Amino acid sequence: MTEQPLPLPAEHRPHGVREWRSADAREWLAAAPGRWARPQWAALALIATYAWAFVDSPEPVCTDSAPCQFDWWPVVFFGFAVLQLYWLVRQPVVALWVVPPTAAANLLHGDALGTASDVSRLAVTAAAGFAVVGLLYRLELARRQRHLAMRAAGDARYTLPPRLVPFTRGRISLVFGVGCLALAAFGLWRGSAVVAEDESRAAAATRVEAEVLGYRENGLAVTLLPEGRRHHVDAFGDHRKGDRVTVLIDGDWSRLAAEPPDAGAWEALVLVGGLPGLAFVVNALVGRRRAARLRSLPVPALRVLIKEKDDDPRVWVYAHDDRHGTTPVLTFHSLPTDEDEDEEDEEEEDADERERALDGEGAESVVESVLGAMRDQTPPVLREAVLYGPPSVGAEVAFTAVGGRDLDEIVTECSATPVRAVERRERRGRSRSLARLALDLEPTAAPRVWSAGGWTRLVGLALGAFQAAGIWALLSDGFSWQWFLLLGLPALIGTTATALNWRIVADRTGLWTTGGWRIHHVPWERISSIHLNGSTLEITQPGDEDDAALEPVGWPALERRLGGGESDTERLLAELRAMYHDPSLRPADESTPAQRGTPLGPLFTLLLLVWAVTVLVLP
Repeated sequence: MTEQPLPLPAEHRPHGVREWRSADAREWLAAAPGRWARPQWAALALIATYAWAFVDSPEPVCTDSAPCQFDWWPVVFFGFAVLQLYWLVRQPVVALWVVPPTAAANLLHGDALGTASDVSRLAVTAAAGFAVVGLLYRLELARRQRHLAMRAAGDARYTLPPRLVPFTRGRISLVFGVGCLALAAFGLWRGSAVVAEDESRAAAATRVEAEVLGYRENGLAVTLLPEGRRHHVDAFGDHRKGDRVTVLIDGDWSRLAAEPPDAGAWEALVLVGGLPGLAFVVNALVGRRRAARLRSLPVPALRVLIKEKDDDPRVWVYAHDDRHGTTPVLTFHSLPTDEDEDEEDEEEEDADERERALDGEGAESVVESVLGAMRDQTPPVLREAVLYGPPSVGAEVAFTAVGGRDLDEIVTECSATPVRAVERRERRGRSRSLARLALDLEPTAAPRVWSAGGWTRLVGLALGAFQAAGIWALLSDGFSWQWFLLLGLPALIGTTATALNWRIVADRTGLWTTGGWRIHHVPWERISSIHLNGSTLEITQPGDEDDAALEPVGWPALERRLGGGESDTERLLAELRAMYHDPSLRPADESTPAQRGTPLGPLFTLLLLVWAVTVLVLP
């Protein structure tokens, strides 16, 4: 079995465009930020120091002589403190403009961290400085990466293909963000109105001295003096029995004179709408600006190799001479550009026909045809592409390549997320392509067997201990309405049994999967796809046949981090796919029942029942 890149026809390659060689790609990767400059470290430092300074700040003291006033500034400070963490990771240029003033405002304003101790405020300053240094370092390296990419591309510059020019970036984000900001504006308007009405009634209210009785379900209970009438009022502060307070009373309205108006619900609405609103709007505007800059002038271009993975929606870019796709260089999510007007009209007509069909008797056939088309998608292959724009971390790029379901048409796509350099551990973990693995695998007569490893069995043991502890907690005190929680045990039993003893056997006839409750056989000729969805391995079949799924079989990201970049789960997936695509790699013999194993679900259920009876009969 071989996996050669699918070439891009010469007429779709600009004249004189250079190849991005592995040596240039390695130099580009070497300019990626180091681990110390990862934005997560700066974000964690800011979170820790902000929390320290907040805890270190004294509680505001509200008294009748110096009552606390309502102010929107704490909401603003908190909102930007949260947004700067997000922009640190996603938008370094924006974060560079936001982090210093946000830290300064929080440290100097009395409604934020201005009353914290000097040591905690110094820690916040140091964390903000560390974040700024990391941002400057990342931006400088991005500039160097652009320079390296432009050097590799040469002096030639190219205009984007016509389909890429009208592509509009960030429309959905902009619409959603504006909607969220409108919600925040409504909360600000209503909250300001509530505060104004409260202050108006407070100005006309009667001040009555009262003695605190204590907190009740409907608020703070007080005794109005001197008549001794009991009254309930909302309160935020910590009031003890016997304290003297002043209550403002205006008809059926009342509150403590020392405390500010209650607009907490509207403050929450401002945050709920404002935080995602600003994030989406800024992302959309920055993306549109980068995309416009990419389209406005001729840009450098490079011939590269790209590949999408059926368990990963991102586009992975490789050097042009990396013919087996062993070392990805960069990655991003992409969106196809708008089609021609005629194609859009045809698509609208097709959509109308499908809609009419769904309204009548043809619904099942239409749905089945759509599902069939999805099942018949061609597995991802390595393809040649022309990459437009100098790639760097955080940049916008576009590409032209062979695509479509049957790989028989030319597609043009733009990045929908900023470019990200592939880290070394990801390159090691993903370096074994299907072609290389197929070369390593040798045909054998004996069936191949894969079974649960140490990590999944550890998780299975933890789940089993959790269920045993749950049964003890629910049953040890006798009958209770909480017993209905035991109804959730069957779902956990299957997962636990699978984690402890899952097994996959490949033989001459197909794949045998042993889960928590049953053994599933899928013949080779009935397999549509083999893919990993999180920790679940799925083997799909066409038509109405049941798919085989095992959960959990492993956690690739955790395995790569703890295993030096290697993942046993990803290796299992690659080996299964290699045998699926290349019949010569499949075992020649049939497996035995002993090799297929036995589901542990029934046995584990029996053990839990014995444990439950034991708990019930214990004194």
